[in-house]
Amino acid sequence: MVATVDYSNTPAAARRLPRVGSYTGISLEAVLRQRPDLVVAWQDGGSPRERERLKAMGVAVFVSHPLRLDDVAREMLLLGQLTGTTAPARQAAQAYRQQLATLSARYARRPPVSVFYQVSALPLFTISQSSFLGAVINLCGGRNVFGQLTQPAPQVSTEAVIAARPQVMLAARQADLAMWNRWRSIPAVAHGTRYAVDDSTLTIPGPRLMQAAAALCTTLDTARRQLGLTSN
Repeated sequence: MVATVDYSNTPAAARRLPRVGSYTGISLEAVLRQRPDLVVAWQDGGSPRERERLKAMGVAVFVSHPLRLDDVAREMLLLGQLTGTTAPARQAAQAYRQQLATLSARYARRPPVSVFYQVSALPLFTISQSSFLGAVINLCGGRNVFGQLTQPAPQVSTEAVIAARPQVMLAARQADLAMWNRWRSIPAVAHGTRYAVDDSTLTIPGPRLMQAAAALCTTLDTARRQLGLTSN
């Protein structure tokens, strides 16, 4: 790896690499100065126009777009082939799939709980089943109250959240969920089942996603006990 973006911090060596972009986009000039053989881009981040310009300049671009949880392992294998690291990629994909199978077996029969995942407050955004985060919620036995929406990260109204009456509310910070304090009609507010989750790994579809998923599953189990759905 010759360069990365501002939010790339794993492995530790990535923190010492030149930065060529951020959440808002990349600097084409900074990328080209690094003379990369391959650029890995995220479908839902950055600008499609930037990716097309790189391709037009002769730079190979791999667009990552995992929607299902196994897509992450599949992309590990593809990147291993593209970068000449087939053996470690195969090991990483196998470990990821084993973690996925373990979580699926563990939580398949847990009582379902309805979940609202708050991405931001102003404006109010959430996630749907078109996002891999929706698949993580399902893996843990959750039911995304906005799962049926078509966009991966749709904007919703306060009224829609109140009407959905989620049993669990999740956000990156506990303070972000304070805006719902006044609506005791929401089960998550009435029962105290609002939780902060570590979105630094949960929102990145990479090798650490299953670790973040395991933590989310544990959180939903805590909610089940709080809601009286399970006794232990």
